[in-house]
Amino acid sequence: MTFHALACRRAFLTLLATGVGLIAGCGVTPEQGDKTPYRLTLNDFDPHAGDTNRFIVPSGARKVPMPDIDALKGDGLYYFDNDLKAHFFLADLISENGRYPIKEEFPKGAPHGFTWGSGAAAVLRNGIALDPQSAQSASIAPDGHIILHFPGKEAMQLHITLDAYDVSGLLIRDFLRNRGNLPSKTAFFMKEERFPKGSLAYAAEMWTLRDEVIVPTRKAFTGANTFETLSSNFSKTVPYCIRYVNTPDVRPMGMKFDKKLSVKRIRQNGRWVQAPLSGTVDLYPVKSDTLLCRATQNTASAKAAYSLSWVNGTRVLRFTFPGSIRESDVGLMPIHHGAMQLGFAELITKNRRTETKSVVPARIWLKNQHVKDAQYRFNNIAADAIDSAIRAASHRHQDWDAYYREKARLSSASNASKK
Repeated sequence: MTFHALACRRAFLTLLATGVGLIAGCGVTPEQGDKTPYRLTLNDFDPHAGDTNRFIVPSGARKVPMPDIDALKGDGLYYFDNDLKAHFFLADLISENGRYPIKEEFPKGAPHGFTWGSGAAAVLRNGIALDPQSAQSASIAPDGHIILHFPGKEAMQLHITLDAYDVSGLLIRDFLRNRGNLPSKTAFFMKEERFPKGSLAYAAEMWTLRDEVIVPTRKAFTGANTFETLSSNFSKTVPYCIRYVNTPDVRPMGMKFDKKLSVKRIRQNGRWVQAPLSGTVDLYPVKSDTLLCRATQNTASAKAAYSLSWVNGTRVLRFTFPGSIRESDVGLMPIHHGAMQLGFAELITKNRRTETKSVVPARIWLKNQHVKDAQYRFNNIAADAIDSAIRAASHRHQDWDAYYREKARLSSASNASKK
């Protein structure tokens, strides 16, 4: 195998781990005498498959008029996050006080429900993390859209419309996408499997009636328990690396605060409140392959403005970026333009009689701003076909992994023998 092929292998592994497409020029055609296992490139998908700036409706999909709530009746909706399947449906067609009970079936730990944009580990109210995947019931709004209701006194709601598409006869792989709005890992190992007659795919559009603070992942952390500490830790030499959407042309960014935050309280209308606070951070290009955040240059390439506020009882530091900074480079989906803001939030964790605070990366979803879910839902006919295609693709994926593990083993053994 040539150096070019090995480079493509490394690039593909890096991108595949995050569900992103392939590097240009890295094809599947094996070299002469090299039995490289099967896999696709981004060029083998729908022509617009790699465009993360738009919601993708593959060629040939035909919109089918139907009431939104009908998609949840009977067998309901099936959702695939790579090869993990979740089932979402109405448990009863008889409503109580206008609400239909919801039932879900999914493997333990698998994403399910709806994504609140591009995925959410928690929604914060009064600093407390609430489960955004635990919808309890659904109701029908006067205009026909679906309102999902969540348990608890916080009365969380998610508003949804579902556009149905007849996808009969179309390639299955073109409709399997990840939360980054690119083909899923499994889709790269599919062949010409097509949806049978009667297959429907559903595109979800979502919004909320109040600003919501979303924690995208539990894995991200800042090491700070207050905004004051956060600004002190990342104001001198070490920038804070901003989570980004991993695309082939990604330009990771880091930030440094211009000064340490000093939060003051003022008396207003007879009570003490937090004084308004704003400032700027310097933005730097950073390396993407290092454990510690490292800037690639000494001078800032841009500035972003921040302001401190309260959202649903949660203290939030939100940022406004200049037009020269791409949304995907600071962790925001281009298809959610204008609907989401990057920020940090103070998360409160209660443990019996004690509580602790930590500052976590967050997104602020602005009220009444509609966003498209990049991943489709499916009816039972389409889901059965996807199951079969995933099983076939899994064998090809295993063959590909085994092939390159053996290549790596032989290369390592060869290098060791030369020492």
